[in-house]
Amino acid sequence: MKIAYDAGHGINTPGKRSPYGEREWSFNNKVVLAFEKELKKYKDVELLRTDSKTGKSDIALKTRTDKANRFGSDIYISFHHNALNGKWGTHTGVETYHHKGSIKGKELAELIHKVVVNTYDLTDRKIKTSNLHITRETSMPSILIEGGFMDSTIDIVKLRDDKVLDNVGREVAKAIAKHFKLELKEAKKSNTAKEVDKVVCFNKGDKGASIKKLQQDLMKLGYSLGKFGADGTFGDATEKAVKSFQKDNKITVDGLAGAVTLSTIQSKLNKQNVTGFAVQVGYFEKKQNAQDEVDRLSKLGIKSIIKTVK
Repeated sequence: MKIAYDAGHGINTPGKRSPYGEREWSFNNKVVLAFEKELKKYKDVELLRTDSKTGKSDIALKTRTDKANRFGSDIYISFHHNALNGKWGTHTGVETYHHKGSIKGKELAELIHKVVVNTYDLTDRKIKTSNLHITRETSMPSILIEGGFMDSTIDIVKLRDDKVLDNVGREVAKAIAKHFKLELKEAKKSNTAKEVDKVVCFNKGDKGASIKKLQQDLMKLGYSLGKFGADGTFGDATEKAVKSFQKDNKITVDGLAGAVTLSTIQSKLNKQNVTGFAVQVGYFEKKQNAQDEVDRLSKLGIKSIIKTVK
C-alpha cells in the first residue's frame, strides 16, 4: 500500500502560528512523525512525505499533488491545525475535509475523523467539504485534518502536549492499518530490511547524503548518472537511472526510489563479488592539481587518495 501525506505549511509561512508565535508546522510535524513511525511497523507499505521534512520551505501545493499522483498513492492525508483570527478565544474543535463529490474521500474522512476527535478529546466540528487544492487535485481519496485551534485557550492545551500529538499520529496510522488489513512485520529482520525501513521514498528534488549513496550504488551497478555523477541531488539523470534499473529488474517504472527499488538495489549489491583493482590516474607536480583531480573523481562516485612519491 502506498500512502502520501504532509505536515501542512512551512515553519515560517506567515500567519500560521498561535498568538504566542508557536508555529503550526511544529504541531503538525509531531503528529506526522508519530504517524510515520507507526506505519513503518507494517508490511508492504511505502510512504511519501510531500512537504519539506525540515519545514524550512513551504512546498507548493501543485508540487505536492503531482508527487502523490506520480507516486500512485492509495490515499493522501494532510495534517493541519486550525486558527480563527489569531486572537485568543474559546472557540474549539476538530474538523476533517474531503472534496465534494468524492465518495471514497468521504469514506476516508469518516474513518479518520472519529479517531482524531476521540484522540484530541475536543469538540466534533464534523466532516466538511471545501474546494481545497490538496483534496481536489489528488487522484486518490484524500482528506485534510484540522486538529484543533492554535488560537483557542481550550485547544492549545492539547497542542502543547506532545503525548496528545503522538497519540493522534499513532492512532490515525492504526486506523488505516486496521481498515486496509495491513500485516505487522516480523520482529526479526535482516540488516538490509532495517536499512530500507529508515527510508520513506526518494524522488526528484530530494537532496542529501542518502541521495548520494543511492547514486553511488546505481553507478556501482553500471547505471550512468551523466556529467553530474553522485552529487547528492535527485535530478533528471538520477530519475533516468532509477527508471532504467526498475525496467531491468521488472519493478514498476515510476522513477521513485521506494522500498521495493531500494531493497532490490541492495540485493544486487550484496550479490556482487568483484575483486577490486587500484588504478593510478596521473602524476602532478602541484598538490592542488592532485586535489582537484580527487574532487572530480569523488563527484563521479570514485574513491581516490593522494600519495606522495619521489
